[in-house]
Amino acid sequence: MIARIWHGRTKKEHADKYWKFLTNNAEDDCRKTKGNCGVSVYRRIAGDYADFMFISLWESKEAIHNYAGEDIEKAHYFPEDLKYVINPPAQVEHYEIFSV
Repeated sequence: MIARIWHGRTKKEHADKYWKFLTNNAEDDCRKTKGNCGVSVYRRIAGDYADFMFISLWESKEAIHNYAGEDIEKAHYFPEDLKYVINPPAQVEHYEIFSV
């Protein structure tokens, strides 16, 4: 199993709105993609910012292609993300999962 991990940051005043967007859109999109094994979304408010971590679990790197396309290292964004995320990272990280 592979974990795909994305980190992003918004202004604190956008935290609730972006949280709702992530859970209603990006999370749903991942969950309905063949090969997805689950999604977790995390948020931390620190000062004037909200940090988000989006972790999706996949059967294999091949399954990630169903969601992310050919370049699975590239972050997958919806237009709405770009309204809120400050300096959106271009890349995501992938980790093999050995135990849960």
